[in-house]
Amino acid sequence: MSNHATLLRQFRFWTKKINLLLAKGQFGLLAKEEQFYLIQKLQQLYRSLLGKVASAELRKTLAGAAIFIGIHLTAVQAQDFAPALVNPFGLDGGQDGYAGTLADIDGDGDQDYFYSSYDFQVGFSRKLYFSENTGTLAQPQFATGLTDFLGFDSPENVTIATFADIDGDGDLDMLLGTFGFSSSQELLYYQNTGTANNPAFAPAQNSPFGMATGVYNIFPHLVDIDNDGDYDLLAGTANQSTGIANIQFQENTGSANSPQFQSPQVNPFGIDNQLMYQVIPTTGDVDLDGDLDLMYSGLPYDYNQPASIYYQSNIGTPDNPNFSPPAEDPFGIGFGEQSYLSIPYLVDFDGDGDMDLFCNVYYYGDTYETPILYFENNAIEVATQETLLEADFRVFPSPASERISWEWNGKNTLEISALRIYSANGQLVFSRALTDGTYNGHTEVSFLPNGLYQIALLSPEGREIISKRFIVNHN
Repeated sequence: MSNHATLLRQFRFWTKKINLLLAKGQFGLLAKEEQFYLIQKLQQLYRSLLGKVASAELRKTLAGAAIFIGIHLTAVQAQDFAPALVNPFGLDGGQDGYAGTLADIDGDGDQDYFYSSYDFQVGFSRKLYFSENTGTLAQPQFATGLTDFLGFDSPENVTIATFADIDGDGDLDMLLGTFGFSSSQELLYYQNTGTANNPAFAPAQNSPFGMATGVYNIFPHLVDIDNDGDYDLLAGTANQSTGIANIQFQENTGSANSPQFQSPQVNPFGIDNQLMYQVIPTTGDVDLDGDLDLMYSGLPYDYNQPASIYYQSNIGTPDNPNFSPPAEDPFGIGFGEQSYLSIPYLVDFDGDGDMDLFCNVYYYGDTYETPILYFENNAIEVATQETLLEADFRVFPSPASERISWEWNGKNTLEISALRIYSANGQLVFSRALTDGTYNGHTEVSFLPNGLYQIALLSPEGREIISKRFIVNHN
């Protein structure tokens, strides 16, 4: 047996061992020394195999068995979600709550909450509610939900809301999914004609820019999945002939200011949603490797099955996504036997740089309940020798309002050729080339909305060398 075959066998053994600990929620219970030993062992094997085994195969081994450890230049990181908090921060799913989304709609640096909710007093109505976060990033607190907000009058057949600056004017626009009993359900687009701090929504446009309609229901999610600077569209919807839900993708081939969506593709990039009657996608850099991963949940096709959540790690690149096979109920997340519907949303809620998870969950039982569950991501970062580079990378001030200054003292180690800034959801918001020998500078951030960002330095080969988070706050 060749030496690298032995190493690969050992690599698979240690990934399986760590995976089992993570899946059972036991990794975080280990002593820090033991955590360090396990991840350092895995890292050593990974580096020994680089150049001998295809990196795609190594990453697939990590992700395909529900291993959520990203091996980076700067650190080895693992995901460890805390037990769920039920209806936290003043949120209350009540008995009629349905699907929730978070967005910093008023530009004050914290996440506000939007959710659809049934009104059984008005037929089978389901309107959109807005619950402002009147607390802070550190101490969130949500106000009572309103249906009449920001000049917006909710339609009565809402599935879920998704927010993005789709027209490139610096504020968040809104896109709503709808449901009904017909085979053509519209997407409703509301342009934000106000500002990032004082939003105001124009009347709805039905499925503009080439957006495709859905079958019976449609759950949209705007995201720059191909890292080209504009927002693409993922949407969960049904298949009219089979009744089984799919995730359809429409690439935005227009621009950040003038979107134009191509014809939908069904389950591209290796997306492999399980048998579900409804499917709701959400994305985020869960494994902290610089690209967007996929989570989805919904309503199982078999009503006798409890609700599950699925994770597909992006084992491709930020520009060319390719998702690993799905892992069911990863990271120890689960909803219990009496659950029958769950609706997930990934967001860096606490501003610590990793993706947290909100889920609206429906339960059968003695009482009909629809709680909101919050899973905080306590990402475990085990320092390696390379993280010493971080001490030489300074970004200041933070929070910043007009501009940031940066300085890297690693010039005797590695060459850098570009600087990039990413938003908290992984979208590239700024990029510029650096001339040879540039290891410090100033970058304007006055055009960025309030929030958490990451600045990264890249090698001439396009590889991220070092990165650091900072906050923009114009208040």
